[in-house]
Amino acid sequence: MPEFWVSSDVMPDGSYAVSVTVNKDIAFALDDAAARDYAATCFTEATAADHAGAVVRLMTQQMRMSTKAAQDFVRLYLGEYRETHVQLQFRAAVGRRKPPHPDAGSFIPAVLVFSGSESLGWIDPDELRDHAGGVLSALAASRFDEQLRQTLTDPDGVDLDDAAARKVVSSLAQFMPSRGEQS
Repeated sequence: MPEFWVSSDVMPDGSYAVSVTVNKDIAFALDDAAARDYAATCFTEATAADHAGAVVRLMTQQMRMSTKAAQDFVRLYLGEYRETHVQLQFRAAVGRRKPPHPDAGSFIPAVLVFSGSESLGWIDPDELRDHAGGVLSALAASRFDEQLRQTLTDPDGVDLDDAAARKVVSSLAQFMPSRGEQS
């Protein structure tokens, strides 16, 4: 299963943007528009996977189609995969639970993740939605990081030099509450 990390980072040009790392060896930066498009693709593909799972269950249980025919139908109407305009592609899929799971044999939605032709594994649709939410949160953080840096360097504000202001911004993370933590 692929692991995703998302953060607000300083880009080589000095701006702040969303940084996404997958499995520690694939990394890319997203500007505002690309981050919104990428998150929308993640949400769309997670919903497509849930929809595909429901369609397969409907076709096999209510319409009594074979599993293969139902899965072929889902592949036909969903298409191959969604491009993300970065190094990743997503494809909604339907799998089956394996023993010893209590629901062994039941259909489950999944999202297959690819980098070019390389399969990175699959992710649960809800986990992909969480990742998309993380991208949008990092997008907001990158905007606030830039605003904080500008205010720290403003002569009418704190009037720090740029390097000192960036150091302050980079130390901000240690003061941010963890999810669920009260400040």
